[in-house]
Amino acid sequence: IWDWIFVKDAPEKYPNIFIGFQGYDLESPSVVKFIYLYYSFYDRLIAASDNGVLIVNRKETIPDMFYALGSIPIRGGAGAALRHQSLSVVPDNFEACGAGSAWAWKDNRIPFGAQVVPTGVHCYDTPNNALAVHRAGKVDIPIFYLDNPIGSGDAEWAIDYRVKTLRRAAGEIAKLNGATVDDERLRREIIIGNKVRKAVWRIYEVQAESDHPPFTAHEFETIIHAGHNWAGEPEAFQEVLEGIAVEAKDRQSHKVHGTVNHKNPVRIFVGGACTHFRPLIGHTSGAVPVGVEWFLVPSHGSLNEEGDPFRALVEGSPLKSLTVPLEEHADWIVDRIKESRAEGFIYGYKWGCNFASSAAHVITDVVKKKTGIPTLIMETDFIAKQANESGGGLTRVEAFIEILKQNKRQKGGALEKRHIKKPNYNAAHAVVE
Repeated sequence: IWDWIFVKDAPEKYPNIFIGFQGYDLESPSVVKFIYLYYSFYDRLIAASDNGVLIVNRKETIPDMFYALGSIPIRGGAGAALRHQSLSVVPDNFEACGAGSAWAWKDNRIPFGAQVVPTGVHCYDTPNNALAVHRAGKVDIPIFYLDNPIGSGDAEWAIDYRVKTLRRAAGEIAKLNGATVDDERLRREIIIGNKVRKAVWRIYEVQAESDHPPFTAHEFETIIHAGHNWAGEPEAFQEVLEGIAVEAKDRQSHKVHGTVNHKNPVRIFVGGACTHFRPLIGHTSGAVPVGVEWFLVPSHGSLNEEGDPFRALVEGSPLKSLTVPLEEHADWIVDRIKESRAEGFIYGYKWGCNFASSAAHVITDVVKKKTGIPTLIMETDFIAKQANESGGGLTRVEAFIEILKQNKRQKGGALEKRHIKKPNYNAAHAVVE
């Protein structure tokens, strides 16, 4: 693994990945393993496709089902290490969210064999881009739409409807992959997935509970974000995340903060969907993220490991939070902010995302009312390059962090001790005994 990263493959193929290494703790064996799994994903993805494995582009769906069908799911158009090659998934001037997947198909950057798109929820752009690419005749792959009635919540009719829709999509994907829909195999994948979800949440707990957060912005966001795809290797990824959780807990107990973190950083909780603030927070001295909403939602609790596995997928879907009234989801964010002792809240959304731009003010108003902490709304472009890292976005974040620092100094810098209320995880699959 060390040779792949530093001697043989990565230095030649992916020189850009070394830019981010200042944000990783290379003294952590599990973090080094994570770097390998994360950055070698693209090579392994292409090799799997060449060997006949179906690559499925999924959007806000849980990966367990796709692995049970013998395919490899990937969320979005970027595809882990693809972002770190010289290749660009979307043109530099393409700002709209949801374009990445369509652009990756059109240029054949990722050999998708099928696309699964939830509709009726927050992301309108991905279905529209998928449809536009097909109409233009650029690609010819099946698209399966999963309808999610907005506002239906836990209504029994809505759950039954989603289960039937998901089973139908699974059957079609199985045909494409020469597989069968096997409920028992899906239950086994759910068990592995629950271990991954618990490991991600444990990493969040360590970061949020610690007075000296052990992860840098780059490390923390990259690791919990990767929990969406499992890097094509569920069992290996589970093992690596569990190792990171154990090693991070050890660092926490010895009060070892992140390698480039300030000794007493201001704590920021990041809200919104499909946003990446590690270039901004990571390049700004004295701040560290203690939670990222959209990366934590899929890991908050276990899926049911018994009964109908498709019902378990529906009931545990990250989309569930978007089928409840917006104020209820805002309360979920408030709970995370309070338990992580965040001192500021940044809500980010992509340019062109109608849902998130509308939700931004509703959620930040609830956060301000119920926590009293300063908030900042940020509109970002798709790849968060010039407008954010080196332009107005960075300036706004730096100014916001200065406000948080002043507040911290006025309060004397002391943090109230908080213990995070654990989600409903199956005790038989504890990460750390």
